[in-house]
Amino acid sequence: MGSKYKHLDKEYLVENGENDTVPHLPPGSPTHVTVQGTPVRATGDGHGIYMNNPPPINEGTIIPPPEGLDKSRPGFAETKVFKLSLLQICLGALAMILGITVLVTRTWTTGAGIFSGLFFCVTGIVGQSAARKKTNCTIVAYLVLNILAIILFAMTLITTAAIGITRDTRVMQVYDDDGVTTVGSVTNNTIESTSNTPITISHDFTTNPMSTTTHHWHFVRQNYPYRMVQHAILMLCGVLHFIMCILGSVFSGRAVCGKNANRPKIVYYVPVQKQQEMTDMSTA
Repeated sequence: MGSKYKHLDKEYLVENGENDTVPHLPPGSPTHVTVQGTPVRATGDGHGIYMNNPPPINEGTIIPPPEGLDKSRPGFAETKVFKLSLLQICLGALAMILGITVLVTRTWTTGAGIFSGLFFCVTGIVGQSAARKKTNCTIVAYLVLNILAIILFAMTLITTAAIGITRDTRVMQVYDDDGVTTVGSVTNNTIESTSNTPITISHDFTTNPMSTTTHHWHFVRQNYPYRMVQHAILMLCGVLHFIMCILGSVFSGRAVCGKNANRPKIVYYVPVQKQQEMTDMSTA
């Protein structure tokens, strides 16, 4: 009589063997079966091997994934981030150039355009890396840099540019023969007439405006539009960077925290380090 065992809803008949005989197991049999209470391991040729105290299968022990495993985020919009970060680099370079120009022409005495543009360029470079690698580390770094750019640099650039625009045009009161009269506005220490009549300056109003001496004020209309354009472009760069950093934060945050961020869990089992000796009874 043979012993029956069931595998994958199919019954197989295993020949009974004596102590010096290995039962014949059909090909495709399970890895471990028991014949008459004796553990038997199947072999590829349909034979079996008796095992003395077979090692237990250590299941459920998680180990680090092997090297070279794909660690990318499947929900990351790498194409959009690549284009967005490229725009961040271009506008950051433009802000740096304008920041240097503003300092050289003494239109403004702050370097907001320089350090803000530099940080925008760094953020864009990290975004390029995140779009190519799509790893958790680069995506999180891009997310953090975008948040910092919004809070510290975009708002700073917008604020300083707005102050520069308002500072370049302001109304002052000067003294003429009739007393205190608002005669015009001052743009970069150049008096502008409130009327359309072009006249020339014959006296420096900053010499002693409180003096009772009769002054004959003559003004000429003179504008510096390029300074206003510089501040306006810097403000536009700040606004565009503010919007782009919000978009970058949304794209990276969705990849890290969104529903597509949950990847299937893979459990790696610890391989048996040292198997106990198995005796191949078929060679006996």
